[in-house]
Amino acid sequence: MKISESMEDYLQSIYQIQMDNEYARVKDIAEDLDVKTSSVISALKKLSEGKLVYYQKYGYIKLTKNGLLVAAEIYEKKNSVSSFLSEVMCINKRESRKLAHGLEHHLNEKLLTRMEALTLYFRKNKVKFCDVKTFLKKYEKEFENTVDKFKTGANIKILRIKGHKEIKERLFSMGIIPGVTFKIERKTLNEPVEIFINNVRIILRDEEIKSIVGEKV
Repeated sequence: MKISESMEDYLQSIYQIQMDNEYARVKDIAEDLDVKTSSVISALKKLSEGKLVYYQKYGYIKLTKNGLLVAAEIYEKKNSVSSFLSEVMCINKRESRKLAHGLEHHLNEKLLTRMEALTLYFRKNKVKFCDVKTFLKKYEKEFENTVDKFKTGANIKILRIKGHKEIKERLFSMGIIPGVTFKIERKTLNEPVEIFINNVRIILRDEEIKSIVGEKV
């Protein structure tokens, strides 16, 4: 199914609502996007036909496994673009969010990574003139901070999940998705890492923790 920009907006809305609740409702989506109920229902039918959402008339709405993968990618891109415009381009946050809407549809992975790198650089250094080229090379090599780089006790906000589809599906099934915060409960050398997320303790393997990109909060 080819996903239009409009359908991506609906997927992102459902994703953000699901971060706080187990499911979304038609009226929640309508309020979030400021659209009519009839427009939401029409979009949900298309997304359901494309097997991206579970939806029945008068029922609750949830993303399918594939829908979650697509929505998470949309969320990551929009969040990254908004942060770049605000922190690097010095555009106020409200306008940055508006400008980010639509821009994220046209970014490839390389451009997105560069924008994230610059945002992180200026956030850490609080300056705008420096050796950006060196930092970019280092960033692209390390691909930002993954969970294996943080210590026990750190609270981490998930920025993105990298790696192949199987890893993403496995982590998503445990509630480990971009936008969610968790705490590292136990981390020792050459041992699995224990995290506390959504009131549940989860053990993660080395491959999994190196796929979770986040920032300390």
